[in-house]
Amino acid sequence: MAEDSSPDEDYMSDKLLVQAEQVARVGLPLKKTEKHEIEMVKRKAERDAIARTKKRHILEEEQRNTGLKKSISASNKGFALLAAMGFKPGMTLGKTKVTTSDSPTDSGVSETSASSTGPLIEPLALILKKDGRGGLGLAADKEEKAKERLKAYVKKGTEKTNPHILMNDFRKKKCDDFKLKAVRNDLARSRRACRQMDLENGLMQPENKLFWPPVEPADDENASSNDDRCGENDLHEDEVILHDLTKYLRIKYFYCVWCGCRYQDGEDLTDCPGDSREFHDDG
Repeated sequence: MAEDSSPDEDYMSDKLLVQAEQVARVGLPLKKTEKHEIEMVKRKAERDAIARTKKRHILEEEQRNTGLKKSISASNKGFALLAAMGFKPGMTLGKTKVTTSDSPTDSGVSETSASSTGPLIEPLALILKKDGRGGLGLAADKEEKAKERLKAYVKKGTEKTNPHILMNDFRKKKCDDFKLKAVRNDLARSRRACRQMDLENGLMQPENKLFWPPVEPADDENASSNDDRCGENDLHEDEVILHDLTKYLRIKYFYCVWCGCRYQDGEDLTDCPGDSREFHDDG
């Protein structure tokens, strides 16, 4: 009894775990806290057992390294064959190369010095492939591609922080915004003029639905969000519509939106500088 009630007994020891399992097998009712403590002790014992047992790949690596560090014994048949040919421990295989270099001495006479270079004494290191069945050269190829991606990423980051590139991008954006605004203004004026002249000529429907001003949507917020859109695709689409619409106005009504007037006929229309804003700005 004195041993069981010793205060120095480790509450996390295996003995307590055995006692807990015995109590569970007997079938005595356990409280929730007691069940939780038993589970905690079991889990800790399992973790300790796993920690004490080394994994297979670690054991294989340790055994392989130990084997590679051992020299070939004299009882080995291959070593005996080399020894019969004059090989001794510490020697290298192959012929030793001797390189000579002439260096002048203080007396002016050149002196020849020899230096011997030969094969490696230590064997080549064993490098194991750990990339599965990738094949030879795959790891090097992946590394090269990773370096290229890193280089491109660094270059892109450098361009973003380059003040000259940032200034050029800013100027291009401002220029595109100005051009888009001008195209939309010209398109809006051309549509209003087209609708007015079509109605005056008894046309109740436009020849092309894009030639008249669009019907205002009921939701003003959506309308404002659509008007604020800006991009290269939007600019290209508006330029195409403006080109077709101004061509229609010039052919059918001899009207130029940039001149702001309607000419008498086609011959009179030849006085117009041209069929685009650029011709009128240059003029």
